[in-house]
Amino acid sequence: LLGKDSDDIDIALDNMLGREFCEKVNGYLSSNGEETHGIGVIQWYTPYSSLLHCNKII
Repeated sequence: LLGKDSDDIDIALDNMLGREFCEKVNGYLSSNGEETHGIGVIQWYTPYSSLLHCNKII
């Protein structure tokens, strides 16, 4: 994006909250003996939607 390196992945969900998805990712990691991570939730209001959530696995 904009010619800059990036190592993140953006995912849009329509059938669950981002927090639920992050919890499922952590569940998968845990069941495979991998390290789990904290989950951050950022909420903001936009003129296009009453509320958007951005979640980040930290």
